Amino acid sequence: MLKEIKETLLYTPIGNILIGITLLVITSVIDTYGSIVLKRNLVTSRYSLIIFLVGGFLVIARNFLNLFNQLNTANNALESKLSMLRNFTKQADHSQKIYLGIFNNTEEPIIITDTQLVVQEYNRAAENLFGQGIDEGKSLLKVLQYISESNKSIADELSDLKNKVLLTGKSVQYTINKTNIMLLEPLTNNNLPWIQVRFTKTDPVYHNGSFVWGKGTYSLDNSMAAADAISLRITSCMGHALGNETSQLVHAAIREMICNAIEYGNLEISPQEKTEALQLHKYDELLNKRKELSIFKDRRVIVKYIVTPRKALIKITDEGKGFDYKTILTKAKNPDHDFLTQHQGLFLALAAFDLVVYNDNGNQVLLGKTISG
Repeated sequence: MLKEIKETLLYTPIGNILIGITLLVITSVIDTYGSIVLKRNLVTSRYSLIIFLVGGFLVIARNFLNLFNQLNTANNALESKLSMLRNFTKQADHSQKIYLGIFNNTEEPIIITDTQLVVQEYNRAAENLFGQGIDEGKSLLKVLQYISESNKSIADELSDLKNKVLLTGKSVQYTINKTNIMLLEPLTNNNLPWIQVRFTKTDPVYHNGSFVWGKGTYSLDNSMAAADAISLRITSCMGHALGNETSQLVHAAIREMICNAIEYGNLEISPQEKTEALQLHKYDELLNKRKELSIFKDRRVIVKYIVTPRKALIKITDEGKGFDYKTILTKAKNPDHDFLTQHQGLFLALAAFDLVVYNDNGNQVLLGKTISG
C-alpha cells in the first residue's frame, strides 16, 4: 500500500498537485507561526509556491511527453498496418494478373457465371466456341443453345447441376452433345459464390496426325506463383495416365524448370548467388530487386505444351543469355551434393521426362514424356 501511495504521489498529476498543496499549507503554517510566536517574517511560503509552480510545469511537460510518445506509437502502428495493407493489395493485384493471364491464354473455353447462371466473364476460347452468342449478362442456358442438340432440353438438368455445385461445393460434369462436355466448378469472388464452367471434348480431337488431349501457350512474367499454376495445369492434362507419385514428380520438374528460366535465365541469378541468399534467408529480397531492374523487368518466359494420348511435349523459353548445358548434363550423370543443390530442376527433369533437349544457346528446353504405348 505504501508503494502504491508513493507511486501515486510521485508519478501522477493528482499526486503531484497534492504534494504541492501540502507544501503550501505547511509553509503557510510555518510563516504564520513565525510571525505570531517568533515575531519573525520567515516567508517560506514563497519558496513552496515556486516549487509548486515548477512542479506544475514539470507535470505538464511530462504529460505532454507521454502524450507525444503515445501518439508516436499509435502513428507507427498505423503506418505498419497501412504498409501491410499496401502489400496485401499488391499481392492481390499480382495474383489477379496471374489468374487473368491463365484465364485468357488457355485454349480451353471457360465461362464464369453467378449463382443464377448469368454470364459474368468469359475467355477468348469461349468466344471462339460460341461466337456472338456469349454476351455478358446473358444466361448460360441461352449460350448453350448454340451448341446443344436441338432435341435436347437441358433447362431442368442445368438447374439441378447448379444446385449440386452450390450445395456440395464439388464439381459436376454434363455431356452437352456428342463432342462437348461441360464441367461446372465452384468459385468464390469477393466472398460470393460463383460458378466456373469449362468445356472439353468428349473424345480426343484429331489434329495433324495426333490425338490432342491438351495444349496451350502461356507468356509468364517473372512470378513463382505463375510457375506453380502453369505447371499444375500442364500436369493435370496427364493425370489420367500417371500415378500419384509420378504426377507429383512431373509437376515438381515442370515447376522447377520454369523457375530456372525465371531465376537463372531472365533474372540472371547465378547458382552461387541463389545458394548464398537462401542461406541468409534473403532470397525473396534478391528476387524482388532483380525484378525491378529495367534490364530484367520486361522479360517473359514462354511456355508451350501439347499432350496426346501417347506423349507430352513441353517447351520452355526464357529471354536470358543461356548457359553451358553440355557441361551440366555431363555432370548430371554422376551428380554430387553441390550439383543436386544448385541444379535441382534439371535433376528432376531428367528423372521425370524421357527427353530433355536444349537449344544451342541454352535458353530453351524441350521436355518430352511417353505416356502410354
